[in-house]
Amino acid sequence: MGGAVEFQHSPGLIAVAILAAPILVAMVGAISGYVAQELRDRADGVVATWAGLRITEHQLVLGYHANARRIPLRGLHVDVEETGSPLRRQHNHRVHLTIDGDGSPIDRWQPYSRANRRSAQHFAATLTTMSQGAHRHELRRYQTRT
Repeated sequence: MGGAVEFQHSPGLIAVAILAAPILVAMVGAISGYVAQELRDRADGVVATWAGLRITEHQLVLGYHANARRIPLRGLHVDVEETGSPLRRQHNHRVHLTIDGDGSPIDRWQPYSRANRRSAQHFAATLTTMSQGAHRHELRRYQTRT
């Protein structure tokens, strides 16, 4: 009765564990990165994102780093279009977003899908609304000074 208990593991179970461990680690890393970015966006007051572009109440932010380029929303104009042909090669069909107004155009694209098109249009509508709102806010501030 005082003998040690022997565990026997099947080679299949060991192989599954060896394959599953890196996948689980990658999934946890991806999810934690996503959650961390969501928390940073919330702390920065980001109201919309698309293809590395972020909109705050007063700025368009290009990227995710602390030293990311920041452009005032006032005067920005945005255009969303589909490029390429859906009938030819699939990788040629894209949703293209262009922002003008600060001197040099900002271009971003994503592979075409209905979801990417919708999110680009939502981003563009938000940017347009926010840039007009920023302009109105500056006008009101100017009018109260004079």
